[in-house]
This record gives sequence, C-alpha cells and structure tokens, in this order.
Amino acid sequence: MVDSAQTVGSVPINMQDMGIDYLVCSGHKGLYGPQGIGLLMLKDPDCGLDVWKYGETGDFSEQLPMPKKAPDCYEAGTPNLPGIAGLAEGIDFVIEQGQDKMFQSDLQKIETIYEVLSDIDGVVLYGPPPGTLKVPIVSFNIIGMTAAKVGEELFKRWDISVRTGLQSAYWAHEAAGTLPYGTVRVSVSCYTGGQDIEELAEAVATLRYEINKGKI
Repeated sequence: MVDSAQTVGSVPINMQDMGIDYLVCSGHKGLYGPQGIGLLMLKDPDCGLDVWKYGETGDFSEQLPMPKKAPDCYEAGTPNLPGIAGLAEGIDFVIEQGQDKMFQSDLQKIETIYEVLSDIDGVVLYGPPPGTLKVPIVSFNIIGMTAAKVGEELFKRWDISVRTGLQSAYWAHEAAGTLPYGTVRVSVSCYTGGQDIEELAEAVATLRYEINKGKI
C-alpha cells in the first residue's frame, strides 16, 4: 500500500509499473478536489481486501450482509456525492491542463521561493535544494520565532496562508531535527503568481527584521 497524498496529481504514477497493489490519496491537493474526499485505488478490485466499515449501501437493501462485489463492498452508507463530483471536476482540470506541464511549472515556482528565502539572513530551509525532483513545497523556519507564530503573522498581516507545525509527519520532523515546533510549509499551485512569491519574500524579510530589532 502506497500513501500518495502529496504526489498524486503532481508526480506521474503507474501502479502496474511500480508494483503498487493499493494506492491511497487525498483529493484536495494535487487533484484540485474539495476537502473531505479521497481515493483508494486497487490493482485488483476483487483482491478480497478486509472491510472495516459495515452498513447499508442502498444498492442491495434486501441483503443484510455487505455486498461482496466491488466497489459496493467498500462503500457503506451514503456516498459523499458533492465531494465525488468536485473531485471528478478536479481530475478533469488536471488532465486538461496537463499533469507534467503543471508539475514543471510548480517546481519552477518552488525553486524561486527557495532561492529568495535563502537570501534572507536568519531563515533556515529544509529539504532538497533546487534542481532535485520533489513535490512542490518548501519548508522553513525563521530564527527567533516559532513556526506557529510565523504562520499567524503571515495570515494576519499579509493574508498569506501556510501550513505550520508537524504537518501530520512526526517522523519526518524527528529526522529533520525540527521537533517539537515543526516548520512553516509553503506550497504552490497553478494559481500562484510571481507577485505572490514577492509578497511572501517581503513578508518573511519583514518578520526577520522585526525580530532582529526586538519589535516582535
């Protein structure tokens, strides 16, 4: 089983070539779907995967046990139809735009962010440097301020949204030495423009300046 929450929609994945039996992912990241919807993809729909959730499916109401046929056997209760419709539109959007084209564009934006942040004294960057194949995110910290406080200031003063803390990746932060406060994580999409990157750099530089001057 492969967790591809950060990669599906960005990095090309071929389950057959990669020997993946089960692929799980969220729908609201690289697939541009709404929150609250995800995917479980099976190489063999009749693999006999154990079901942990039981209940009415609506298709075989005359049968008390869960159906044995996929996908009904994995879908107890009322499906999240608005989420499914939104995810379908998101997938169509990625296909229309071109997955590889979007990925390369996002990587260029992330490399630009990495470079402008690396020029700011007191900013610590984590992860692979520019030119390395990775998902389009950048993690950093500002010396003298916790990640949570940085995120709060960025949103409150500049309307910039970032993910702060441990980002559901405790072991990654343990390996990076960023426990217990984690990092500030910046991600981009096809809607991120050059002005957005400039505003982020200016905001981070301002915070670092204010820390140095004891203003914050």
